[in-house]
Amino acid sequence: MQVHPDYQGQGIGGHILSHCVPYLDGTAYCLPYTHLVRFYERINFAVADPRELPPILAARLTFCLATGQPVLAMKRLFSTLLLGVCLATGCAQFPRADVAYRGNGDARILEYMRGNYMSSQAGVAHYLRRHLENGLRPGQTLDKAYLLQRGAICDDGDPVVCTFNGVADEHFAGLPKENAHRSHRVSKIEARIVLLQPAVIDVRKEESYPDAG
Repeated sequence: MQVHPDYQGQGIGGHILSHCVPYLDGTAYCLPYTHLVRFYERINFAVADPRELPPILAARLTFCLATGQPVLAMKRLFSTLLLGVCLATGCAQFPRADVAYRGNGDARILEYMRGNYMSSQAGVAHYLRRHLENGLRPGQTLDKAYLLQRGAICDDGDPVVCTFNGVADEHFAGLPKENAHRSHRVSKIEARIVLLQPAVIDVRKEESYPDAG
């Protein structure tokens, strides 16, 4: 499962998975990106030994790792005998998130960053490049003038460095009691675009839990 970057961070993935949970019987496996581990832990997936994977998934994992994709194996033990209990206690439900995102950039940049800030640093950089390049008009290039037009903050160095900064303020409702201290998360994102040939995009993320004590 993969949600388009333009629509990430809106609970769509969780909604899809909530409809899949009742059909999980026996042991279920998945190969998520490493930054999604906590997302799958919410429905009781746990990191698995790759040697336990079915052959087709083992081959897929080998391919992903060989091509530099940051994925890992996870599994979830489930039985139809527990289905009624699970549904009654809400284990097929997902925490609800209220996300406020602020930062510099035009409306499209802010919308993009709000939908992608949960991705890995490499993921944000990859899709930001695609987003910026897709926004170029005929004859335009990924240069200082274009990035200023998109709301970036640029210096006058050599090379020029342009930056998109943002803060995602998340409040979660419906978390298990043991995770209540994580009900408020703040993610700071800095995306630096170094105007070399080709441009280099470097993303740094920092997460904190202000209510964790």
